[in-house]
Amino acid sequence: MADAELIARALESLTRFLRANNLKMTKERRLILKEIFEEDEHLEAEDLLVRFRNRGERVSRATIYRTFDLFIQAGLIKKSDFGHDHYHYEKSFGLEHHDHLICRRCGKVIEFNDPELENLQREICKKRGFTMHSHTLQIFGFCADCKA
Repeated sequence: MADAELIARALESLTRFLRANNLKMTKERRLILKEIFEEDEHLEAEDLLVRFRNRGERVSRATIYRTFDLFIQAGLIKKSDFGHDHYHYEKSFGLEHHDHLICRRCGKVIEFNDPELENLQREICKKRGFTMHSHTLQIFGFCADCKA
């Protein structure tokens, strides 16, 4: 799916979520959504703040964090802790689920999806009568470069 199409669908989804919760679409929410969905990497709130300031766009740190929380509730992004004492954010709406391998030395994050692992997790839930809503898997260790 093209970025423009994904952004348009995410914007539609956000609009529905906001309307259902009696909230308004703001210029800042639209700007932050566009920035997130144009990015292919994991984002930090501070990086986004610097980008906006460098372009002369006035978006406060508090607005970014509140908007990220709202986007998480709306199912548009997810928040991950890669062991760096702060969170990373990435788009999740309209994308295939994936998990992460995180290098303890250099901080590299390797995304992966394993259908066998996904099936095993569903089977575990089924055996225990558990209904899965979402899940994350993060494996911490050393990447091939750092292990060498």
